[in-house]
Amino acid sequence: MKTHLILPSILGIALGLASGLATAADAPPAETNWLSTLNLSGIEQGWGEAHSDRSVNNEKLTIAGRVFERGIGTHANSSIPLELDGNALELSGWAGLDDETGGRGSVLFQILADGKELWNSGIMRSKDAAKEFSLSVKGVKSLVLVAADGGDGSDYDHADWGDVKLTMINNGKPRLIVPPVEEAVVLTPKPAPTPRITGAKLFGVRPGSPFQFTITATGDRPMSFAADSLPSGLQLDAQSGRITGKLDNAGEFVVTLRAKNALG
Repeated sequence: MKTHLILPSILGIALGLASGLATAADAPPAETNWLSTLNLSGIEQGWGEAHSDRSVNNEKLTIAGRVFERGIGTHANSSIPLELDGNALELSGWAGLDDETGGRGSVLFQILADGKELWNSGIMRSKDAAKEFSLSVKGVKSLVLVAADGGDGSDYDHADWGDVKLTMINNGKPRLIVPPVEEAVVLTPKPAPTPRITGAKLFGVRPGSPFQFTITATGDRPMSFAADSLPSGLQLDAQSGRITGKLDNAGEFVVTLRAKNALG
């Protein structure tokens, strides 16, 4: 009878273990994704360009004497917006100002998950030890790493994200959200090939002072220039359109400027 009482208990334990093993086997594998492997060319920041595994000055990532082999070097104000599709588990890394600032600058590091602040470093200054973060981002769809100016208006806010990485599941990969690049549009029409005089319509100097004025015009070259009713004391170079000389007496003079090329 004792044997009959024990067997169901042992069987139940065995079934429970088997069930637990099956659950563990079904869990999706996790994979480490270093953010410095992303194409960082679209990151917007206050100065310079973001660099993978290097500082904004393209030096080794170094925070308070500690060198990081991996990471992202930026400059405040900057943001690194990421799409995760809910496939991330953990974000970890270190934050601080790069030693290349020479003791200057201050930065506030922030991490936003789906628009809400998940972590901030407080104001950090040059030579402060790097601050570590290890954050659960399970189910988060979008993540933003922000390096904000510390309020001193410094030009030396060299902000480093050291060893920053995401643990992802379901073969997920973080994607950098970059603004679309719009095709360049010419807002002004191309100048016509026929002459068109541009520049100031009113010009003056004190009597006795050197007079220098150049007739500017659009249109195909070569082009020649003329001036009707030019006051005494002034001369025009017909090829360059430059009027020089000196006016001895004060007065108002109306001069008609002309430009000519092969088309008109």
